[in-house]
Amino acid sequence: MKQKLNLAKAKTFAKRTFSKNFKGNRLDWMIKHSKIMEKLTDITSTTNINKEIVKQACWLHDIGRISNDKKHSEESIKILEKRFIVPEKLKDCIINHSPGKNPKTKEGKIIQILDKLSSFDPESTLKWMENEMKTKKDFKWMENYFNNALKNLYILVGNYYKFTS
Repeated sequence: MKQKLNLAKAKTFAKRTFSKNFKGNRLDWMIKHSKIMEKLTDITSTTNINKEIVKQACWLHDIGRISNDKKHSEESIKILEKRFIVPEKLKDCIINHSPGKNPKTKEGKIIQILDKLSSFDPESTLKWMENEMKTKKDFKWMENYFNNALKNLYILVGNYYKFTS
């Protein structure tokens, strides 16, 4: 029987899944990335969003990386649906968190932004780069990634002040 998700179950499932499938710097990156995203959730607007869904998505959006890095969003949904009841807003957050996707919900857009912003942790980013960045094309991708993250930071901060003023 499928379980109903909550934040505690999402964290436990993510940590166990990552620990079974990743080692060393990659494991550290996955856990820290999720923690940073969850902390960043606290600076987002509290108006008309489901923070529980957003925080669950912080932990679950990359679960699919255990089987397919390129199509990890779709894989994440498949993995989660085997065990949990996955609400539509959470599906939107997971499926549409990557650059170039178009989230349909505010929660989905927030996850898309937080996913980029979490990369601004220097220690984790350097470890990730040591393991993943091999070619000039990789570094160009990273430059574009950070430029987009900065743009999204301005949007996020602007929306935060607009909703709290």
